[in-house]
Amino acid sequence: MKNYYSIFLLLLLLSFTGKAVGVSCYFSPSSVELNTMNTISFDPNEPLSQPMLTTLTINDITTRIELMVSVYWNGNQLVDINFESVPGASFPGNVAQLNNRQLISNQGDSRFMTVGGDISVEDVINSNPLLKDAVLAGYFPDGNLELRVKVQEYASGNWTEPNIPAVFTIKIRNAGAINLQSPGVAIGQTPPQISERPVSFFWNSVSTGFAANKNTITIREYPPNNPPNPSSVGNTGNIFHTNTDVNSGFAEFLPFNPGNYYAWQISTQLVNEFTHNRSQTTPTVSKSNWYVFKFVNESDNESQTVADMQAQLNFLDSDILRNLLTQGYTPVGTVIYEGRTYTGQDALDLLSGLVGKEIEVQIKD
Repeated sequence: MKNYYSIFLLLLLLSFTGKAVGVSCYFSPSSVELNTMNTISFDPNEPLSQPMLTTLTINDITTRIELMVSVYWNGNQLVDINFESVPGASFPGNVAQLNNRQLISNQGDSRFMTVGGDISVEDVINSNPLLKDAVLAGYFPDGNLELRVKVQEYASGNWTEPNIPAVFTIKIRNAGAINLQSPGVAIGQTPPQISERPVSFFWNSVSTGFAANKNTITIREYPPNNPPNPSSVGNTGNIFHTNTDVNSGFAEFLPFNPGNYYAWQISTQLVNEFTHNRSQTTPTVSKSNWYVFKFVNESDNESQTVADMQAQLNFLDSDILRNLLTQGYTPVGTVIYEGRTYTGQDALDLLSGLVGKEIEVQIKD
């Protein structure tokens, strides 16, 4: 365990740019933005399976050099580690390049070695107890993992000015669940009827602030005789509309067909250590559940609401209401409650809340 985390923390060498007298270094890229960062992705026993994150370049090497790397989490120092070049190491053109697969390896690198002992997970936990649960679980929570690196010629003395540290930041912003609001209901429930134009779509999701995390809306269409169900919603019907750049709402005058069912879903592509440069062919995608509704003409919607209300009144188990309906009285489609008038689905929801409760019915002129 100690050896694993010691090697993992070498990842923190991955990107910096700085300069000291006689030698300079930089990493490309200088920063990455992630929705998740898993420690298991950097297995030192299988370095070739690691994601390729960056390449370190050290210039102007004319003698042995040494590096000092400090690791900060949200401004709090966790650990530091020292490296020095191996005596007699060859650097053609006075340049050295190392990628993370060479750094995060149980075999290390033939040109550099660590000095001052290994870094273990206990060092991180002791430095910042807030990270304990997350690090032991194998990931870093939201925040900025920052590297401050100095480089100088070997045995130059203390790490003092003009040696200015270079900084590399791994920005981690987790993307949470996507919760749909309207229109419609979760797949598996009775779809409500929608008639307004344009149909407005609303949902809630955590904003990471990363440009890469763009929401995509997908709307599928189904004929009246084949409404979607939980097992068929994603692979039946037709793709009706997609938009790959929406925020938390969407409204356009789309050509919805009366009588057809529509299911919609919001998804966003997540960024991790494998997909930060979009090189992975199968990126991780976070998806909401499906919501479904039926689109109708406005007149059809009013007629259906009345029919649904009549059925809902029957569920209230009132002899007076049942007799009125038997005699041919028809609901007008509105419910007045505490001085407010409700129509459509709102009226049905109010009546639904009375099912199973004792009610008193009075007939007035």
